Amino acid sequence: MLVTGVGGGVATVAMQLAQALGAQVSVTSGSEEKLQRARGMGAIAAVSYKQKGWEKELVQQAGGPPSLVIDSAGGPDFGALLNAVAPGGRIVSYGATRGPAEKLELTRVFFKQIDLRGTTMGTDEEFRAMLRLVARERVRPLVDHVFPLSQAAEADRRMAQGEQMGKIVLNCRA
Repeated sequence: MLVTGVGGGVATVAMQLAQALGAQVSVTSGSEEKLQRARGMGAIAAVSYKQKGWEKELVQQAGGPPSLVIDSAGGPDFGALLNAVAPGGRIVSYGATRGPAEKLELTRVFFKQIDLRGTTMGTDEEFRAMLRLVARERVRPLVDHVFPLSQAAEADRRMAQGEQMGKIVLNCRA
């Protein structure tokens, strides 16, 4: 499985949940530091999406293409996910932080029989199942930094700069 944009809070939790379910997880990031941290968290492959042809390097490191891709980035390189995913694989998109997909080659979708899905929150039952998994496996979200509410602008700046590895928390009691 591939989780793009590791370092973001949701991507990092997606990696942790997948590992709790027994998946071998590969990741991408634009930050070498975040790639190193993801390797330390058990990622089997970690490549920079800024590297030309990153998808080939990822498949090589992982020992094969991922059958599932969890993507929050979208953007101009979304088509690279079509190259990376295994035939018959699934790409799930839950965001577009890098903007709209560009030059999406639909022939790759149908010739590779790729299941391309969009999602947001899921159903109430799926949420309850996730909470049961978190409790059973003792998944602890990675917290990058806790800011007092009075420093919300600084927290927003950190997130906008992509400096975080995990969740940024605002504490309204501090």
